[in-house]
Amino acid sequence: MEKKPVTKGEAPGRGFPFSLLIIGLILQFIWYFTFFGRLGRSYPWMNTLLLAAAFILVLGIYNADTSPSVKMPYIILLLSLPLIGVPLFILIWTSPGTWLMKRRFAAITKQVLSRLDYQEASSAALCRADKNAYNLSEYIYRYSGYPLYHNTHITYFDNALSAFREQLEALKKARRFIFMEYHAIEDASSFQELHEILAAKVKEGVEVRLFYDEVGSLSFIDRRFIRKMEAGGIACRVFNPISPLLNLFLNHRDHRKITVIDGLVGFTGGYNLADEYFNIVQPYGHWKDTGLKITGPAVSNLTAAFFRGLERHPSHGYGGGRLPVPVLSQNRHRPKGVCQRGLCPALCRYASGWGNPGRKRIYPSHQYRQGLCLSDDSLSDHQLGNAGGPDPGGQKRRGCPDYHSRHPG
Repeated sequence: MEKKPVTKGEAPGRGFPFSLLIIGLILQFIWYFTFFGRLGRSYPWMNTLLLAAAFILVLGIYNADTSPSVKMPYIILLLSLPLIGVPLFILIWTSPGTWLMKRRFAAITKQVLSRLDYQEASSAALCRADKNAYNLSEYIYRYSGYPLYHNTHITYFDNALSAFREQLEALKKARRFIFMEYHAIEDASSFQELHEILAAKVKEGVEVRLFYDEVGSLSFIDRRFIRKMEAGGIACRVFNPISPLLNLFLNHRDHRKITVIDGLVGFTGGYNLADEYFNIVQPYGHWKDTGLKITGPAVSNLTAAFFRGLERHPSHGYGGGRLPVPVLSQNRHRPKGVCQRGLCPALCRYASGWGNPGRKRIYPSHQYRQGLCLSDDSLSDHQLGNAGGPDPGGQKRRGCPDYHSRHPG
């Protein structure tokens, strides 16, 4: 793959469809601001009513059990521009489409993840070897649904080109199926080499599915790319198609970078299938990225992640629950009473940069406070960095909303 230097900051391939999208969104936002601005001037009492509503909404958002990074944009908008912020907030959070889509996503997640195999022997072995690592793996499983696996080999690549070369060689050995999901795809020299392999595999009877995010790929390809792939027997789909019309799901994007080969070999990492990631072109200077090759049972997690995205679009997935069952085994439910001891010390070490050594007190982030809530009193005052007795700063009480119900004393 020959290098083709490009002026720094130059975005290759961005053309009319992207401009049309931006212009359409800007015009709709101008109309929205103008309409509610005139409405407020015509009916002054609405300003008072919406200001009161904004205050109530801000109190509710402030007390919500979610990350501050999610809360703050809504709070700033509601307090600074209540006439615009209140209707927009209500539009987003009460839209029937939003709730229907969330229900569909939840059903798909339950259907796909239920086919993953929770391996009790692997978890028990990790618990004996390293309790902190065990608790972190259980925490990830509890909140994401992806279990721990044993007998899996991982190869790390310190640059994207080395990972991509290994990926091409692995694709040539595919026998049953190839699943690929990427945030950005560019139909240029790097992808052309990959496309030739995929086309050859289709002729051999291998099932090939390609899935990409339209916003991530907007600078590189358009819908003609789908027709080109389909003409060669590659099932190609786009995640959350965009349009100039204001779409509440426009910001819901797919950033995964996944390749699954026969359910036995998987690739992931930070690189997409575009020339700039392999420094064939350098619009932003020299690009540095990494990759992983996964061989073994843990590839099932990548397969499940692929279908979680694909099945969110009824016309794109297998439909009717007809997932490739041989790839994913049926789930054995995790036993209750998972040990939480050791989770918070690990989180403490992760968040040690938030502490003030001079005062011997920790200033916890939201994630750290959530860890305190989960600690189940396994964290000693010494580990908290406090020298003034049990929970002197009330950190556990502030971090856990139901602290008093869990700790009556």
